[in-house]
Amino acid sequence: MCIRDRIRTITSGVVNNIYGATQKGDFDAEDRNEAKEALADLEKVKGKLDSRLQDYNDAMMTVAKTFSEGRNTDEKDEEFAKRLKKEWDATGAERKKLMDNPAIQEELNN
Repeated sequence: MCIRDRIRTITSGVVNNIYGATQKGDFDAEDRNEAKEALADLEKVKGKLDSRLQDYNDAMMTVAKTFSEGRNTDEKDEEFAKRLKKEWDATGAERKKLMDNPAIQEELNN
């Protein structure tokens, strides 16, 4: 399995959980544990990544870390959801950069 597919596999479950949390404010402890596991897996593959994937991986690690740690003690759920959404949007922006890169598109289509 290539590293790109490994990242997709690692993050698939946590992506759905984070998206749900940003949309519905659902912060389930089990989902946070899954994010901790994904974060650990992303850390393991970090050094093996094509340099073009590094920013995306870093953004995904940031949002997974935030989600896994949950809200700060003085932070309301709504504030946490906004912070999480901001980080989630940054992850989406990094993904868009990758998907808009013609060289990467060519590799994906081969």
